[in-house]
Amino acid sequence: MKKLILFFAINCLIFSLTQAQDVVFSVILNKGENSFGQLNSFQPILIGSSLHKNDILNVSEGGYIALVHEETGASLELKSKGRYSIAELEQDVKDQNSTVLAKYGKFLMSKLNPEDLGNQNLNVTGAVERGNISMIRVNLPKVIDVYGSHIYISWHQVDDVQKYTLTVKDKLDDVIVEKQVTGMHYFLDLEKDGLADEKLIILNVRAREIEDLRSPDFGIKRLSEKERKSIGKEYAHIKKAVNAETALDKLFIASFFEENQLLGDAITYYNEALEISPDPDGFSLLYDNFLARNGLKN
Repeated sequence: MKKLILFFAINCLIFSLTQAQDVVFSVILNKGENSFGQLNSFQPILIGSSLHKNDILNVSEGGYIALVHEETGASLELKSKGRYSIAELEQDVKDQNSTVLAKYGKFLMSKLNPEDLGNQNLNVTGAVERGNISMIRVNLPKVIDVYGSHIYISWHQVDDVQKYTLTVKDKLDDVIVEKQVTGMHYFLDLEKDGLADEKLIILNVRAREIEDLRSPDFGIKRLSEKERKSIGKEYAHIKKAVNAETALDKLFIASFFEENQLLGDAITYYNEALEISPDPDGFSLLYDNFLARNGLKN
């Protein structure tokens, strides 16, 4: 009897190890009623789901799935309704052959661990009562360096205020431009409105109709040419590997900037990804954890 139990236990262990080694893709983003499985046994796709060689992937009408290859970190997006063989999809990603993309694909997947999955319902941009706070909170470090030409600025809503003014000043505290914004975010173009030649700008946000309700000042500094060259080579490699037109491409670039401590650029690319593929499952988890580990989650 003991031998039978031992035999059964060993076989279960071998099966478990085989299954773990057979993982081909992990799901990083998902939108729609998509499923995976074998034959007639299918289950809904969840963020972090492991897909094996013999699995079939069903993409629903209007569905979207972003996958990362476990072995290489290569990425794949599926947007068309249909049934896909995991074995065939693996052949497709082998053609990517990009060590740069593999690096950042694995970086993103490392942020979808079981502990992170428990935080999916965290809310970064919820309303804040005026009685508990005297200033508008902006989701930026106090001072940031930027590599790119755009910066995404978002802030927390206070009460039911919807109309805000974004003010940009130079280092002498002279106002360069003011933007009237409805809502709680704005993509600021650093090449327009007299900002192109400014090496350092100061910005703040205030409620349009409540004079004393505003944010602190935040500094945004462009990298010098010397600083740009220090990361320019790898940035050029990643830009060659992606066309930056897909949500997943932009998440990879966001990961690159985070690794180089350029949090403003990372924030921008995270939110450009969201503009391309609005609110897929998994995005909030990745973005919330990004904000939290960089001390930006209020």
